[in-house]
Amino acid sequence: FHFQLNTVVRSLVPFTSSDRVVGVLPMYHVFGLANSLIAAVNYGACIVLVPQYSPTNLLTAIGTEEATIMPAVPTMYQHLLAIARARTAEIPKTLRFCVSGGAALPVPVLKKFMEVFDTQIIEGYGLTETTSSVCANGQGGVFKDGSIGPPATGVEMKVVDDTGSDLPDGEVGEIVIRSETVFSGYWNDPESTRAVIDD
Repeated sequence: FHFQLNTVVRSLVPFTSSDRVVGVLPMYHVFGLANSLIAAVNYGACIVLVPQYSPTNLLTAIGTEEATIMPAVPTMYQHLLAIARARTAEIPKTLRFCVSGGAALPVPVLKKFMEVFDTQIIEGYGLTETTSSVCANGQGGVFKDGSIGPPATGVEMKVVDDTGSDLPDGEVGEIVIRSETVFSGYWNDPESTRAVIDD
């Protein structure tokens, strides 16, 4: 994780030692582990654990603990917006920014959440096999709604066709990634490893 934290996370997510990071994602998954727990520890930030997820528990933790960063999946953003629309709780305005991953965040949800919670959402893309995020929207302060942004420092990405040939901009294909964060292989499964790792 050392390379991941000191190159990829630092270039994607601007944590500080004064941040209070919401730990609502499961820590057995790479998104929660790398972007909540390990990133917070690496920066000397506080982590606010939400042991049992519910929209109400999450909203309460954000407000009570004055959380400043929240890595979460799109469904959680939708749940929090539903509470806000129902006006069943006061909406905390402490979040400096949020990180969304695990699936595409619908642009209407992204825009409404940022408006209601007065925050910014950084959308990213990554895999367990890449030790979490490899790119994120918002690098250099440039945000494009619905984008996963450019690759992080130390990460190469491209889109290829079924034969592995590069595709021009705008074409649909498979994202391939090269970085020191890419795993070395599946445990005791060389056949599966050969099927997914090429160059």
